[in-house]
Amino acid sequence: MLDTDDNVIDNENIVVSEKILGRFNTQSDLEKSYTELETAYSQKQNWEKKYNADFEVPENYLKEDSIENIDDEFLKLTSDDAKKLGLNQSQFNKYAKNKYDAKLVSDKEKEDSKFDISENVSKFMKDKIGFTDRVISLLSKDDVTFYESKYQESLNTSTNVTSSYHNTDKSKSKKDAYKALKDAERSGTHFEKKAAFEKWKSLV
Repeated sequence: MLDTDDNVIDNENIVVSEKILGRFNTQSDLEKSYTELETAYSQKQNWEKKYNADFEVPENYLKEDSIENIDDEFLKLTSDDAKKLGLNQSQFNKYAKNKYDAKLVSDKEKEDSKFDISENVSKFMKDKIGFTDRVISLLSKDDVTFYESKYQESLNTSTNVTSSYHNTDKSKSKKDAYKALKDAERSGTHFEKKAAFEKWKSLV
């Protein structure tokens, strides 16, 4: 039997050789590591939440300050396209604004390009100038204004545009330009038709 006096084990002097969970020397080290891990996990969750919020396609886009001047009907139509493209709220704001600005420019250009040709001026261009409906359809607003002034001149004089075609070099140039215009109308490209028309107009 062991001698209890000689073999008393002093637990306080025992050196523990095995680490806690195989890596921590003390309970304090374990608690510190756990706290750090918990903080890192919380930061990760916050980052993922923010990331998802930034890039998630919302069920319904909000009408935020940057697009508050855009009408609701346009935004609704735009939101359908935006969802198909997978746009988040921030991307939608830019997308809607760019589309709306482009629409305003397009609407203004269409409005500016609108003009009416009176029946008298149209008849004048056909009868006196020799234009067909096709050529008239290619005229710009400035072109029509030009021929409106020619029509007014014809009302104030006893002559008209065609009566000025006499046997001079200028008259020949007009005739050649007019022939080129008719040829371009029959078989030329849009660019060639426009160029021929501009040349002929400069001689009228």
